Amino acid sequence: MSTSHSALTSLLREFTRDAEPRTDTDVLALFVRCRDEAAFAAIVERHGPMVRGIAIRPARRRAEKRSPVVP
Repeated sequence: MSTSHSALTSLLREFTRDAEPRTDTDVLALFVRCRDEAAFAAIVERHGPMVRGIAIRPARRRAEKRSPVVP
């Protein structure tokens, strides 16, 4: 078993050892250290809807300004 594989296995065991949810900091650190796709997916799942909402808000406001109000 290679050293990098051994290190990755050790990190994965550490990550899954307890059933309690990990903090965003823990999950992001795992992604940065190991490029762990599951960790990235967890961050996207947790924060994707908020980021998307913030990103489209300016476009929605521009569209509202262009649209005439019809009573």
